[in-house]
Amino acid sequence: MRRRARALLAGAAALAVAAGAAGTANAAIVPNDPALNVPAGRIEHVVREVTIKGAYPRHELQDLYLASDKAHWTATDAATGDLARETAFARGVHTTYDVEARELQVLRDSGTTPPWQTLAQEAAIWKDAFATGTTRQIGETTALGRPALVLESVPEKWTTDEPSQVTTMVVDRDDFTLYEITTVLAREKFSQDVVVRSRELLDRNATTEGLLAMSAHPGARKVVVASAKTKKAAAKRRKAARHHKAKGRAHRHAKAHR
Repeated sequence: MRRRARALLAGAAALAVAAGAAGTANAAIVPNDPALNVPAGRIEHVVREVTIKGAYPRHELQDLYLASDKAHWTATDAATGDLARETAFARGVHTTYDVEARELQVLRDSGTTPPWQTLAQEAAIWKDAFATGTTRQIGETTALGRPALVLESVPEKWTTDEPSQVTTMVVDRDDFTLYEITTVLAREKFSQDVVVRSRELLDRNATTEGLLAMSAHPGARKVVVASAKTKKAAAKRRKAARHHKAKGRAHRHAKAHR
């Protein structure tokens, strides 16, 4: 599987809502407009069905509870219901459960908002993509009981490193909420389909607060992963070391030819 297909599969592993594809729209708007965040007293709950075909097929349900400062995401096998992956976010701390390793991996960074887009933030991007001609309408349908448009990527304007890629999406006719997105890479014999199966806005209270928390995993080993800041510092040190090494080689080469 080539790099583009692997990248799409990795995106699905995190949350297959086509945030990467949306980025190709070259939107002249704020991609994650804070004004479109989940209101402080609410929780946005979205269930998506993800189907991936190709070298690494997958069929799962992805369940996201998203609040202004917390989030809880799970992926389960659509056939068996077994947990595949789970991630919780709270005030800059990401906790991910690795099912195979039975590890709780903790990553700290400086972010204070969850790393997922709201439905409204996605919709703003797709609305802009259509307005700027990055997508075009190829049909009409209904989704979750609402009138919807079927859109398709326009090759000349849709930025991608894979020429064979074709992306189609179903969006709400009025507010451009994304209900389904399908990406096909014919040359790679790869496809990814993401369908919103349900959505709701819950009140955030003592009862629903628990929906934002990581599930209990008795016996799981806790592993603290390097923070984003630490990783950046390490990368800087490696770059400096490479520069110093190269400079040393140049000095020795010059000395040898004196």
